[in-house]
Amino acid sequence: MLEKQSLDEFLNNINSGKAVIVSLSPQSRASIAFHFGISPIQVTLYMLLCSLYFLGLNMFLVPLK
Repeated sequence: MLEKQSLDEFLNNINSGKAVIVSLSPQSRASIAFHFGISPIQVTLYMLLCSLYFLGLNMFLVPLK
């Protein structure tokens, strides 16, 4: 269920250390992929890598091809 779609609320929760769950619909991933000329699966991979980096992972190697 969607509770909040507020950037301020999101940032407040992140800064306070609360667990934040973010989902991105398939339609949104497809639109982002089209805009950047990549596949929707690459959008998902980039989201995962950004999440891991945010959690403190400093280095990761992922072959894209």
